[in-house]
Amino acid sequence: PNEVELAHLYYLPKVHKPGTPLRPIISGLKHPTIKISKFLDDLLRPLFNNMTSKTTVTSGFELIKKLQEWSTVNTRQDTTFCTIDVTDLYTKVPQI
Repeated sequence: PNEVELAHLYYLPKVHKPGTPLRPIISGLKHPTIKISKFLDDLLRPLFNNMTSKTTVTSGFELIKKLQEWSTVNTRQDTTFCTIDVTDLYTKVPQI
C-alpha cells in the first residue's frame, strides 16, 4: 500500500463470559509488514490446513459425525470428553 500506519488496538467483548471480559484485537492492515505477512500466510496456510484437517471440526454436524466415528473405533465405555478454556494462554506459557 502507498499508505503506512501503525497498528490499531481495539477490543471485542466476550458477551458469553461472566463479567464480559474484552478480547484485544490488533489490526495492522496498513502496517509496513503486511506484505511479508500475506506472503507467509499464502505460503504456510496450505501446509497448516493439510496438517490440521483430520483434527479440526468446523460445525456441530461435523462434530457429531466425528464423535460417532471415534466412539466405534477409538473410545471405551469409560472415555470422557472434556473442553477447557485457558485465560491469557500466551502469558501463562513459559517462554524459553
